Amino acid sequence: MRIVGGILSVLSGIPVFLVGLYVAWLGGFASYMMGWSAAGIAVTGIALVFMGVIAVIGGAVAISGKAWLLALIGAVCTVIAPIWFYKAILVLFPVLIMGALSVVFIGRSRRSFR
Repeated sequence: MRIVGGILSVLSGIPVFLVGLYVAWLGGFASYMMGWSAAGIAVTGIALVFMGVIAVIGGAVAISGKAWLLALIGAVCTVIAPIWFYKAILVLFPVLIMGALSVVFIGRSRRSFR
């Protein structure tokens, strides 16, 4: 079950990363064109990028079976990101479902980690 959870974490971390890149670029572009008022959008994008990276790293760790806590943190990041950036919930709803399944699978397979 940890391998399935890791795969789901990786597959849900990639869209979070890509949406984060787009939002960070959009926020940076908006702050450049309109002033510093859109800097919050850029910060949200950067946070999503970090959550996506942590989710992919956590999924890889879950697949290898080394650090359960890091794998669980990565899976939780895939659940937090769509909830936190609720404006993109239509795009990130499948990510939320895959992330929730990943949390369940990784959480239940704690004994299979070294």
